[in-house]
Amino acid sequence: MRLMEIMGIYVKHGLLHEDIMFDYWIPTITTAWDVVQTLGVIETNRRRVDPQLWVNFEWLIRRYKAWQAAHPASEPIMPTAHVKP
Repeated sequence: MRLMEIMGIYVKHGLLHEDIMFDYWIPTITTAWDVVQTLGVIETNRRRVDPQLWVNFEWLIRRYKAWQAAHPASEPIMPTAHVKP
């Protein structure tokens, strides 16, 4: 979960482009989020440790949902590079 928190920070602050993040990492991100939500890990940690715990991970999931709505599956994520022969 720390990795997901760090990735959320990187995307939020523009250190990692969201197109790259969501194109490659999204199955891992969404699976991890679903598991920790189902098990109640996020809420338990927020209650017991810090209410702000995992906010960047949660932000990343919300940002992905917005990104997904703007990028239909059939649409290329980024334009292909034109390489001269």
